[in-house]
Amino acid sequence: MTYSRAVPAILRNDARRLLRDRFLLGASAYIVGISIALRWLIPWAQSELLASTGFDIGPHIPMGVSYFIVVNASVLTGMVSGFLLLETREERAISALRVTQVPLWVHLATLGAVAMAAGTVLATLEALVVGVGTPPLGAVVAAAALGSPMGLVFALLLATVASNKVEAFAVMKITSILGLVPVGAYFLPEPWQLLGGVVPVFWGCKLWWVAAAGEGGWAWLLLPGLAVSALWIGVLLWRFQRVAR
Repeated sequence: MTYSRAVPAILRNDARRLLRDRFLLGASAYIVGISIALRWLIPWAQSELLASTGFDIGPHIPMGVSYFIVVNASVLTGMVSGFLLLETREERAISALRVTQVPLWVHLATLGAVAMAAGTVLATLEALVVGVGTPPLGAVVAAAALGSPMGLVFALLLATVASNKVEAFAVMKITSILGLVPVGAYFLPEPWQLLGGVVPVFWGCKLWWVAAAGEGGWAWLLLPGLAVSALWIGVLLWRFQRVAR
């Protein structure tokens, strides 16, 4: 009964914080806006480049689209969750939880579940809006779900390394480099491309590329993707709990 009351209370509290933060709401609007714009910008850019330079970006469109959808969805959910978790730390709510019947892992599990669910839904909706360079819907959902743990990774990095929101912005700029790893790995030949797999979001992007190319057998990518995500999250959860104490 304690947990059934604690989880809704955590969700309500985080929702209030989110709604009063205009920056986070603006970032959400940015993601929606750029998704709508890409639906028309990508075909226009492809035709213009083909006519002016003879270069066809068609084969590389899934890579670019996967970055804007899979990576950006995890960055947004990670930023939102990280700021919420950091604010919870600043208000000493984490310390308060230590003397209640609700353990810290309940709060972290609630935040993580919401972040991953939101990332999966957001990336799937973005793909439906963009409609260019996307694989079949089943692969879109799988890629979105496989990339969503990166949101929790970003959140834990922000809340662990930064001690306030000013530092969090600096940390966010540095950690955003992780989101570029799949783009760099895309241009590496196999099997070197798999070096990008040290970053969890790579596997969601890789699944996207394979499925968009019409290749089968992309389901096996779920296994290493989930294993890498679990390793990152486990280490960062351990580190966050030490910092929270």
